[in-house]
Amino acid sequence: MARSNRCRYPTAVLNTELTRLFRRSIQPDPEQRATATQWRRALCEALTAVYACPSCAQPFLTDVSRQACPYCRACFPAWEVAAPGVRVRLDGPTRVLGRAELGGSPKISKQHWVFRRAGPALSCESIGLNPTRLIRGGAEKALNRGESVALESGDRLRIADVEITARPLAA
Repeated sequence: MARSNRCRYPTAVLNTELTRLFRRSIQPDPEQRATATQWRRALCEALTAVYACPSCAQPFLTDVSRQACPYCRACFPAWEVAAPGVRVRLDGPTRVLGRAELGGSPKISKQHWVFRRAGPALSCESIGLNPTRLIRGGAEKALNRGESVALESGDRLRIADVEITARPLAA
């Protein structure tokens, strides 16, 4: 009896780490194979990297190397952050922003945020001296220095009287 392919996913949905572990696990030398501890760590991390393609809604695991959907091949849009009179495009995997890039306010540290892209997702880590507040919808949350948060389109980051908005660019 033939098995159905309806519930199978292509290997392209795996992230780089899981692909690497699968390759190591078929090594002829048992010493070269991935350990159960390595598998557990990678699978636990993969749970936080499940995304649905914005174009076709199919699920996949992402990492910094993924630039397009493994199903429909749609490229993921770059993100931008905008302050009054300033727009900064975030299309690389990592970008540090601070005072010089966002209008010159002395309330913003020279290096205030680290933005990281992984596939279609963008996260922000506050590294500046002055506290940052995340504003999502009507709710505000203080971000601790060193804390990373996944951003959604329209999220705002505020430091004193300076506010920036994050959003994906149109494809």
